[in-house]
Amino acid sequence: MGYLDKYSVHAEHLRFLYGGETVPYFNIPPIFGLIISGGEENLLYPFGESINDIPVLAVSKDVNSPFIIPSTGFPFLGHTYYKVYFSDNGLVHFQSLDVNERFLFPNPIGKGFQGDEKEAMLAVFWDDADLTLGDGRLWYQTYNSGNQTDLYSQIIFNRTFEEANRYFSKKLNAVFNPRWILKITWDQILPVTLQKISKNESNTFQCIITTDGTLSFALLKFSNMSWGPGQRVYHRALIGYTNGEGIYYNDPQTQKNDTYGPEGRYRPHKVLGNTNRTGLWAFRLDTLDNLQNTNYHQKCWDWYYTEPEPSTWNNGLPSCPCVKPQVAKDNTFIPELVPTYNADTIRTLRALEGNGTVFQSTLPNQHYAGHRCVYDSAGYLTNGISDRYSVYDATIKRIDMHIDKDLLPFQWCCVNTPLCHLYYEKRPPDTCLTSSSPGFGHVYGTLHFSTFDGQEYSFKGLGEFVIVRLSSVKGANVFTLQGQTERRQAEARNATTTALVRLAAFYQGTMKVEWRVSDSKKQLLVSVDDNQVDFKTDVAYFSQNSFALLKLDELKFAVLYRSGLQVSVAMGTGGILRAVIRLPQTFLYKTVGLLGLWSNSREDDFTQSNGNVLPFTDGNTPSEELLYSFGLSWIVPTPESLFLPHQNVELWKIFKPTFTSALLTSEHQPLLQPANVSCSGLKQCIHDLLLSNDTAVGLQTARDYNDFKQLVTLFGNEAPRLTRPSVLQLKVNSTFKVAFQAVDPNNDTVSYSLVKPFPQGASITLNGQFTWTVQNANPMKLMIQLNDQFSGSVFILRVQVCNCANGGTCDYRIIVQNYHESKYQVVGCACPDGFSGAYCTVPSTPCRGEPCFPDVPCSNDIKRSQYVCDKCPSGTVASAVDGEKCFINDFCLPPHQFPCHEYADCFSSTDHYTCQCKPGFTGNGVKCTDINECLSMSACPNAKYKCINTAGSFTCACQYKTVDNSQCGESANPPGWNIYNCTLAWLSRDTNEMITNHNAASLAKHETLLKSILSPGFENKFYGLSTKGPLNAGSLIEYRINVSSDTPHWFLKDYLARVQEYYRFNITAAEDVNECVSNENNCSSTAICENTYGGYKCICKSDLSVESHNCLTVERSQTEAVPVTSRTFERDTLILGLVLGFGIPLLALLLLFIFCHCSKKKTGKANVASAPDESLVHNTTGSPFYLTEPTMFYKVHFIPGNL
Repeated sequence: MGYLDKYSVHAEHLRFLYGGETVPYFNIPPIFGLIISGGEENLLYPFGESINDIPVLAVSKDVNSPFIIPSTGFPFLGHTYYKVYFSDNGLVHFQSLDVNERFLFPNPIGKGFQGDEKEAMLAVFWDDADLTLGDGRLWYQTYNSGNQTDLYSQIIFNRTFEEANRYFSKKLNAVFNPRWILKITWDQILPVTLQKISKNESNTFQCIITTDGTLSFALLKFSNMSWGPGQRVYHRALIGYTNGEGIYYNDPQTQKNDTYGPEGRYRPHKVLGNTNRTGLWAFRLDTLDNLQNTNYHQKCWDWYYTEPEPSTWNNGLPSCPCVKPQVAKDNTFIPELVPTYNADTIRTLRALEGNGTVFQSTLPNQHYAGHRCVYDSAGYLTNGISDRYSVYDATIKRIDMHIDKDLLPFQWCCVNTPLCHLYYEKRPPDTCLTSSSPGFGHVYGTLHFSTFDGQEYSFKGLGEFVIVRLSSVKGANVFTLQGQTERRQAEARNATTTALVRLAAFYQGTMKVEWRVSDSKKQLLVSVDDNQVDFKTDVAYFSQNSFALLKLDELKFAVLYRSGLQVSVAMGTGGILRAVIRLPQTFLYKTVGLLGLWSNSREDDFTQSNGNVLPFTDGNTPSEELLYSFGLSWIVPTPESLFLPHQNVELWKIFKPTFTSALLTSEHQPLLQPANVSCSGLKQCIHDLLLSNDTAVGLQTARDYNDFKQLVTLFGNEAPRLTRPSVLQLKVNSTFKVAFQAVDPNNDTVSYSLVKPFPQGASITLNGQFTWTVQNANPMKLMIQLNDQFSGSVFILRVQVCNCANGGTCDYRIIVQNYHESKYQVVGCACPDGFSGAYCTVPSTPCRGEPCFPDVPCSNDIKRSQYVCDKCPSGTVASAVDGEKCFINDFCLPPHQFPCHEYADCFSSTDHYTCQCKPGFTGNGVKCTDINECLSMSACPNAKYKCINTAGSFTCACQYKTVDNSQCGESANPPGWNIYNCTLAWLSRDTNEMITNHNAASLAKHETLLKSILSPGFENKFYGLSTKGPLNAGSLIEYRINVSSDTPHWFLKDYLARVQEYYRFNITAAEDVNECVSNENNCSSTAICENTYGGYKCICKSDLSVESHNCLTVERSQTEAVPVTSRTFERDTLILGLVLGFGIPLLALLLLFIFCHCSKKKTGKANVASAPDESLVHNTTGSPFYLTEPTMFYKVHFIPGNL
């Protein structure tokens, strides 16, 4: 049975109290827990199958849970433990990785913890239990703060947070936030027993242990603790803890001598715990030393939980190129910057992430994050590192944040602990899998273009032109690069052309950047918003780091924008500018201008400013004349010009360029051959050489052309990428085989190889078939190299090696040893019986867990997989295996034959037994007979009950019943009373003869005795009595007895008949008094006396007028009582108001006095007349009067009066 079953709380409709209102279960306030009936929070947390708790199966009389791995580690009394387990005996164990053995410890230590146990233990309620008996269940579940997947996990975290802080936050002066919780519930657990099982004697309790990696606490919750002593020898239940190395605590609750009393040792649910709440204890389990020692697990987890998701800060970061030649040509990255402040610390910590040549992001993104890319000696990317706090300048604040938030966490998580997965979750590695080929455009020489789709053409326009314009997703212009040309002419050749001498770039939201050739044509000048830049470093940042200017050399400068767009401008021979424009893939289909429309197709490259496209007729490039008109369409209108002063937009009208077709006419034929040789046949070089009449200019064009082609080739081929697997789980002395899989964006053939030095026994084929016979667990990096015909990449795999011996099973959850920044890990083992230790190499020692009965010697068997106990101590008996479970021998229980009578109790001692008849029986225990309790007059409360004997007991049944079924006649007394005549004969003590010749003293004595007999027998129904006088020569005494109006005369007669045997008298009569015959009435001479039951009434004579109120009219007289509330008795019909009294007014007053002073309310006690002296009791066995007659019914009567 689970928590929800026991408390009838439906999972679909739980309620929570907050501010007096009902809050939906999906919006739980952080400090409120589950509410059960009555609005009270249940002590126990939800548990059971209905909330997916895990059961521990009852496979034997002593069971342990599996090993549980705290994700944060568990600080416990000075150490941090990474394995936890618990037992059915109420004990929680904390264990280091090198022990790896679950011990039983069924019996608590006699004097409690002493600190020398050599085991770290928390005793929740430690005593020997048996999960195989009754309905006992053992449940557990773990919770991690980052994985609160359902309502119940939220409840557990909310309540743990609230309770831990309620009892400890003031002492800590801080708020505790639980990050890992283990909930254990012992539900209806029975104690070990030998012969007798009582399912009612079960224990239900719970333990919550929780930690944040540094602080740790335990909440002990006791719901119902009902164990009895049973046949157990010892009763030493223990609550407390020990680290086994000198620190220990025994709670006073389990140090009490009182064991099973209401607040005894075994009843913690009835006692105020150390929290001042009934049944609840709270312990802090870490120590101050633990706070002073560096806990790298906790540091890693602290960092992990305070870090935001990477998607909130790493958007827009460029991916590391796969090879070093690419990153060296990519202005997006620059060589690693190590500031002088804390330089040694930074170098040391960065070296932990990998050695090699390091580049870093030139420009941080809008969140100031960046990448660092590490390349090995062969030029392959081995590690792409994400820095949330990128060091792109030398401000101390950024450097400190980089150390504390980027570098140290790697050491904590990947070097000091095996939590590298946490680090990479918050700092995702860059493996160049997301890199993609950029688009390149080129303008150079006099005047040549390479479009983004690779189309070469020349355009000799004079003026200001749009080199490239970029649009956003919505079509708005976001970037413009404009170029200004000037006329170039070789006077000797009579030819004219143009060359770039100024370039200006503007990105929306930033500043204008301009490059221009100095007047001397020996310098390249760079300005920002028309202010010349004086470069003090190679990188200058502008517009809140939205773009950067890079000084690549004295004649080459580049601008880099956050979007990844970069423009590199260089000045070559003759003061001619060349520009390389690099675009990320996000600008595909978003370019226009002289560099064409980037669409991965040349067919639409020549899109004019009006949207018209120059066609490729029969696949041929449009003529130079047509391309001239295309170029002129991209003249910059004066209002849009980025240059100051503005150039005349009409210059093109007075300029006549020399087209290539004219240049190659016959007059230049003699010059073609040497130009062709100098230019190696490159037409752009020949063109520029002939037009400038300067070989250096032509060769500069050739160099520019070739450099650009190499750049496009370098970046145009994307490296192959490994897709699977990324983690290898291996076993020592086993052969592992796997087929690696990779993709190549260019669909090139991929070959596989291992990077040296590679592990012994490992090999891979060219097509990726990998084989490794693991010979040992020596740590080595395993690196897979992928190559196509142009490029390559290297991937370092994470290797987890299992080195379990003696049949141990690999447990990949447990990292025992961690190497190479978590790239090589040795995992733990689950050991078979007989072995322990981290790798199952140590023979197990089950006797260390003290599995035998206290003080019984234990020895490990030959195979060490089991233990052997000596014999049980003298006076005890074993339940099964001798020496394990020993009990007090009970001769009264099976397998012994029951030695006593069936109506006797058996009491067993060490070596014998005794029998004792049960209450209600008499005898020697071997033979028992029933006692007839009904022979005693005190058996039942009073006269209204009759005694019925039963075996070993008796019952009291109603002797009489009233018609209104008023609970054996115990209703409140109605108004009025009855007076009966009772005649008794008192007997002599000596002769047992009737006493005669009563004198006044004798009459008074017996009247008092009769009152003492009637008073307890009738309690409040008896009002009083008087002696009428002796009859029959004085041997019989006549009494008038006054009782309540609902008491008939045969009640009185029956009672006196039943008790006369105890009080030496004989009853001869008990009957109604006829007051009219005995002249015991007060009717006047004008009225007629008529007897009634228990009284009388006076009826007026019909021929007389009413003269007083002492008679009733005939027509109103009745033989039975009329309810007092009846309206039939009008005042004018009432003549006589005095009824049920004696005739003499003085006697009426006397009776009224007796009524007032003798009537008593019932006290509720079952008293009867005190038994007389034994010498007065007759040994009679006769049945009381009416005892054999049917139960009689009596209707309460009453005649109203007007007193």
